[in-house]
Amino acid sequence: MAKPPNYSSPYRDLGSSQFGKDAKRSAAKAKKKQFNLSAIAQLMAANPLVPKTLIALSASNLHLHPDETNRTVTNSHHDPSNVAIIGGGGSGHEPAWSCYFGDGMLSSAACGDIFASPSTKQVLVAIRSAPSSQGYILLITNYSGDHLHFGLAADRAKAEGLSENVIVLSATDDVSIGRSRSSCLGRRGLAGHVFRMNS
Repeated sequence: MAKPPNYSSPYRDLGSSQFGKDAKRSAAKAKKKQFNLSAIAQLMAANPLVPKTLIALSASNLHLHPDETNRTVTNSHHDPSNVAIIGGGGSGHEPAWSCYFGDGMLSSAACGDIFASPSTKQVLVAIRSAPSSQGYILLITNYSGDHLHFGLAADRAKAEGLSENVIVLSATDDVSIGRSRSSCLGRRGLAGHVFRMNS
């Protein structure tokens, strides 16, 4: 009787083949990368960089008062009879937000995490820390998160009776993207924002 032909399946022993070894290596790399990304996200959420920066800034500028918990800074020389100018946005754009204090400059600033908008709560804390009988101008750089959080904070400030005069003013000076490409969201704010913070 003739022997049947030996048909060997390419899948018979994936663990010992080169394909199987590559697959195991790829799976291990993917798992390690996933762990690294989640670890980075946890570090960013618990990042002490922003509060430490605010503390250092206020230590060298005695007229500034930081709120480490809410990541806001307030100018103690703010005059409540003037319009309060509140700035804010993601940290990592220094000297933006926390470094534009002085006569005719920001009254308070809300500093978000690195490249992330401050929360509505942070913006409200910044508004409350700079009382004004004339109203508030909230300066943002036309990013979606800033629009959302500063807009909600403006509505809540009005609802709380802090002032009827609360407006959100976006910087839209980025001309690197044409009008047709930026028609949905509008142009972003860049360096032109500095001139509005020093009004």
